[in-house]
Amino acid sequence: MKRNLVIFVLGLMVVGLSATTIYDIQFTTNAGDGTYPSPMNDEDVTVTGIVTGNSSQGFYMSDPEGGAWHGIYVYSYDYNPSVGDEVEVFGTITEYYGLTEIGYATMTLISSDNQVPVPLSVTTEELVDGADAEGFEGCLVELNAVVVTQEADEHGQWYVTDTSGVPCQIDDSMFSYEATLYEEIDFIIGIVDYSYDEYGVNPRSATDIGAEIEPPPLVNIFDVQYTQNAGEDGTYPSDYDGENVTVEGIVTATGFVGERYFISDPDGGAWNGLYIYDSVNTPAVGDEVEIMGKISEYYGLTELTDVFGFEILSVGNTLPNAVEISTLSLSNSEEYEGVLVKIIDATVAAIQDENGQWFVNDGSGQCQVDDGFFYLDDEGIVLNIGDVWSSITGVVDYSYAEYGLHPRSTDDMVAAGGSADENQIDVVGLNNYPNPFNAKTTISFSMSENTNASIEIFNLKGQLIEQFNLNSNQNSVTWNAENQASGVYLYKMKSNGRYTSTKKMILLK
Repeated sequence: MKRNLVIFVLGLMVVGLSATTIYDIQFTTNAGDGTYPSPMNDEDVTVTGIVTGNSSQGFYMSDPEGGAWHGIYVYSYDYNPSVGDEVEVFGTITEYYGLTEIGYATMTLISSDNQVPVPLSVTTEELVDGADAEGFEGCLVELNAVVVTQEADEHGQWYVTDTSGVPCQIDDSMFSYEATLYEEIDFIIGIVDYSYDEYGVNPRSATDIGAEIEPPPLVNIFDVQYTQNAGEDGTYPSDYDGENVTVEGIVTATGFVGERYFISDPDGGAWNGLYIYDSVNTPAVGDEVEIMGKISEYYGLTELTDVFGFEILSVGNTLPNAVEISTLSLSNSEEYEGVLVKIIDATVAAIQDENGQWFVNDGSGQCQVDDGFFYLDDEGIVLNIGDVWSSITGVVDYSYAEYGLHPRSTDDMVAAGGSADENQIDVVGLNNYPNPFNAKTTISFSMSENTNASIEIFNLKGQLIEQFNLNSNQNSVTWNAENQASGVYLYKMKSNGRYTSTKKMILLK
């Protein structure tokens, strides 16, 4: 997946900025052009808050105490925090057509499972005029005893009114509900945004709408996915696109780009996997689940979203066997989208780029391997062109017009010659000092076998920078890096074709 590009200078700018509250950003009595722009517009801020909701392009957060003027939208494709997470955000205050937001944002998770502020009780009339509604922008609110006055239009926007008699808009940026005209709804909870000159309440899930929801029909995952119709763009859209369904399956992977997950028919196989875009529920691998939601095509990826029903039917189930396929099949076959698969004897054809994507080839043609679950750098995995992996297991997605294989953990990647444990040298005390260092550092070690041993040093692009061949009496080497650029470097020991785990060292000049 597209990885966040963190500019080093930007990180330095964070240091020293004074703490700001969301209230400081939002509160104003100056109407400006009628949209009440933030008094801190265009300023860089660091702010801490509790996540109250997620959308496809960002998330909402609130000061812990809640209240009017205490909520804000964070625009970012790169982070998917969960509701209840406490986060620190650095970014620039921006007015986007009247919506105050934090843009160009970077985020740090502080803690999870925190209490979300209690929704503010408001009337529909208070969400119409800017003088009243602006204080609720970005906040979690609750409407009570409303009646539907207008069904959803082509943009998913519908209207309700309470005893005030003035309708306000309900929108679908996080959850889509098929309201019927004159339907009575006990309550609607949601987050207020401002778009196209209108304030709207955005429910986050079915639990935010106090109405009985008719369960949609139970459909097999195979039926959702299988099609011979390539569609207009060649991405083979589901025949159920846009429809609400109930599906059942075994969870095969969790933690995809945040909290998303994949499910499969118990028997596995082609056309039997499905991506679930769900930030509310957090099942475990092996759970059998029943999910109600809408089938949607997201730039060619079939997914189930707008989840409004979720139940764990059983736990600890055996996962379906990964389907063994060729790298060529993985690169161009719609039937493996969402499926747990395995490729074998694959050679690295290209190391990871700035987005964490790399390519392997088993001789049939190359396919992409991607980082939706973990980053290779974080696990100390260094790739070299020509490296051979005995097997790589994972789930398949479709993103930026390309299929990609996503290993779920390092256990899904088995190096040539056996499992990771069988392929590792027994080394005691492999370390370097000083670390961080300026110009020189000493790498020390003690090992039971040192035949044909060496120390290899790589940069973060996977390029071999230097290699030290070791003699039988040696227990350290000194690396002089005065000709190298400041940054993170990786090193590991090799002996008779086997390696230690990779370690990091930092060169600071």
